[in-house]
Amino acid sequence: MEIFLYPLAFLLDLVFKDIELWPHPVRFIGATLVQLEKFSRKQSRISLKYAGLLSLCFACVLVGC
Repeated sequence: MEIFLYPLAFLLDLVFKDIELWPHPVRFIGATLVQLEKFSRKQSRISLKYAGLLSLCFACVLVGC
């Protein structure tokens, strides 16, 4: 069944396309991660390695991985 999902998603994208007035969701995710990085760099309690790990986990939760 999964083999049919990719062609179906491709065809649906060709038919409906993205709404031009709305920004792409990837831009929202990127802007959110930039703000999270700014916040985490100001914190002295969190090392940058853990801040990056938290950002990765947040991004996964945000996109539904």
